[in-house]
Amino acid sequence: MASGPSDILRRAQALIQSGRPGEAVDVLLAAERAAPLGPDAQRMLVQALSQSGDLHTAMDRQLSLVPQDVAASDAQGRADALAAAQLAQLAMNYEQSAGIARQLVARDPLDLDAAGLLATLELWLDGPERAQDVLAAVVDRPDAPPHLLAEALAYASEPSPRLVERIEPESQNTGLPAQARADLLLALAQYHDRQGEAEQAWELAEQGNALAPARQQQDWNGVLAIHRQLYRAMEPVGEVDGPRHVYLIGTPRSGQSLLQSMLAASPDVGSLGERGALLQHVLFRSGLIAQMPSGQRADYYRQLHESDRRGIARQVGEPAIVVDKSPLHLPVAGSIARIHPGAVFGAVLRDPADTALSIWLRSMPPVYDYANSLDAIFAHLDFALDALAAWREEGIDVRLMEHAELIEEPAQFGEALAAWLDIDWSPEFLDPQRRTAPVATFSAAQVRQPISPKVARGAAPYAERLEPWAEQIETLSEKTAELLGG
Repeated sequence: MASGPSDILRRAQALIQSGRPGEAVDVLLAAERAAPLGPDAQRMLVQALSQSGDLHTAMDRQLSLVPQDVAASDAQGRADALAAAQLAQLAMNYEQSAGIARQLVARDPLDLDAAGLLATLELWLDGPERAQDVLAAVVDRPDAPPHLLAEALAYASEPSPRLVERIEPESQNTGLPAQARADLLLALAQYHDRQGEAEQAWELAEQGNALAPARQQQDWNGVLAIHRQLYRAMEPVGEVDGPRHVYLIGTPRSGQSLLQSMLAASPDVGSLGERGALLQHVLFRSGLIAQMPSGQRADYYRQLHESDRRGIARQVGEPAIVVDKSPLHLPVAGSIARIHPGAVFGAVLRDPADTALSIWLRSMPPVYDYANSLDAIFAHLDFALDALAAWREEGIDVRLMEHAELIEEPAQFGEALAAWLDIDWSPEFLDPQRRTAPVATFSAAQVRQPISPKVARGAAPYAERLEPWAEQIETLSEKTAELLGG
């Protein structure tokens, strides 16, 4: 007896809930071969596809559900359009995502979900001014969520006193969730840092980081050890063909976004933003990969090579070079090198006190499990320097660059960078107006400014506060100088 539509939906839903989205995809596609799927089944297929990692196919399916006239759509049409915009953002189709989000904001300028999404996209695509314009209609609402208030303050070079006055008491509202208060306090810390008010910034950052929920801790040294062993045990699984891969693997807040933006100004380079498509399959499955038989592991890496090439081609076509940026690639660089033979790696090294303070003043995603404690931040910076040294010892091409040179002598820095990658250099690549590639990171606002030491606020105003970590800072500075000198 054939299963009816409701039976198929229940079976697919059960598979998704049990953590088997790939099997749910098979069930729904088999049903589609017999008869077209209805809207509810299509939505479930999108859910299963996205959970199994096939974001592009999920996005294409979701787009088929979007009403032609989003501005006149009902509640279900609005929900389908928002889901499509969110999937397009995850798939890094930022222009497409922004186009849908703009239609949703036109439908309702006070749609908080749509406005928040569009503000983020406008920041990445065009800079903080456009993001502020989007948020202007919603931040005065009494029900504006804390994360939008925090974003509005972070994006504004000269925020209105009224916004600051609203956020200050909200940040002390014990009725808010701890993470919401942490976001507001850290946004205020950055504001006072920009104003040159170091004492206020420090005290607010202390409060915000103390409130941030505990994060799942990653054994970074253990992950590095696994992937060093895998690198030694494996051969490259693909051919050195297609675009050349460049991975920027320096720590957060040390200049990688600016470097990527400069490179992306070249017509020979395609920027993947902070794509990290391989991370969910490599970093977060390190233990499982280590247990695989060698043949199964090689097949797995070969599949990742092919699927990643297809995803990159869909995103940026076939430029001579593609540049990806994520600090999370650092402990798994050996596996990345096996998946993409010929890949090269680079890292900008910044003064450790400057880097640590910049991380600590910001609300970072949970995957950066060290970000809420200066002790943990300095320990992770030590790990990062050791990891860079380890990969160079393994024979991997890792170019180390100095942040001070990047911001003080950008033309000289750019020429050397272009020579390393064998691409033509133009001083125009330093012009923010030429650097139009999306910057999907916390550094999006800074990257849009002219390159200058004045933009990179450092830790000097906090020297007295940082005195308890003076020994760690000195050791890290010595390690940094040794790596750069080597």
